[in-house]
Amino acid sequence: MSVVSALWPSRCGGNRDLGRRGIRLRSLTEPFLDVDTSTPMGEAIVGIVAVLAQLRVATIRDNTMRGLTHARAQGRVGGRPSVMTPERVKEAARMRAAGVSIAKIARTFGVGASSVARALAKHDESQRAATSSSVVSPVSQSATSELSYRIVRGVRVM
Repeated sequence: MSVVSALWPSRCGGNRDLGRRGIRLRSLTEPFLDVDTSTPMGEAIVGIVAVLAQLRVATIRDNTMRGLTHARAQGRVGGRPSVMTPERVKEAARMRAAGVSIAKIARTFGVGASSVARALAKHDESQRAATSSSVVSPVSQSATSELSYRIVRGVRVM
């Protein structure tokens, strides 16, 4: 019914036009809705059913969003689990540091090269974030009263 209600005005040209052309609405899921759409009562019934179909879709969407929000609040994450476990990522990072190609690492673990590349990129990002939060020493001003900059462990310090 929701497909008919969604396409009804734009595809069919309105309820009365369908009735004039001898087209009757028959629902396969609600057999009692054999409605004559050429009458005002038939139009009203189709309109009510269309509104109820839209309400059902909106309710399902709202309940789904609430369920996902509740699950996230409890720390659950949806989706398929990664094939690259933390142990595999650690070993892949060690292999890459030794000069092994991503394709070879992927073959070793029996996974796709994109999975390895994505996991290593995420690993590198977390390593950079960990090193950038380390304590750095302050830098004094130079003799010309301009601020001098130093790079300490990848962080720009003033």
